[in-house]
Amino acid sequence: MSDVAQVRAAMARSKARGRVAMIIADNLKTHTAQGALLVRRMLTELSDQLYLVYTPAYDPDANRIEWLWRISRRVVTHNHQRRDFETLLTDVRTHFETLPRSPDDLLRHIGSPFAPDKRPPQSQALAA
Repeated sequence: MSDVAQVRAAMARSKARGRVAMIIADNLKTHTAQGALLVRRMLTELSDQLYLVYTPAYDPDANRIEWLWRISRRVVTHNHQRRDFETLLTDVRTHFETLPRSPDDLLRHIGSPFAPDKRPPQSQALAA
């Protein structure tokens, strides 16, 4: 599904509920009216049905993937003593394959204040 189709689908859901669609977008130039004619046209056409909310240009505390990278770097790459790249790569794969699968566990894993009990899980055992 294209980005435009996703926006239109979100708008249709909101309109069916009698609401204006609010879409959170990053500040990538092609996602803004200043940087993309398509976005400019869509905002003009749908101004009464669509509101775009832009995240700050760089805000690692608001960007959850940054939280995941932070814990992954701490668990896998910081202060590592591996002898070769293959061992490091294996540890990275192991780390991501063993990440919690449930949303609550993943939130706990990244230390999110939205986690049910806000306690991070025990560190994973990786190669030394």
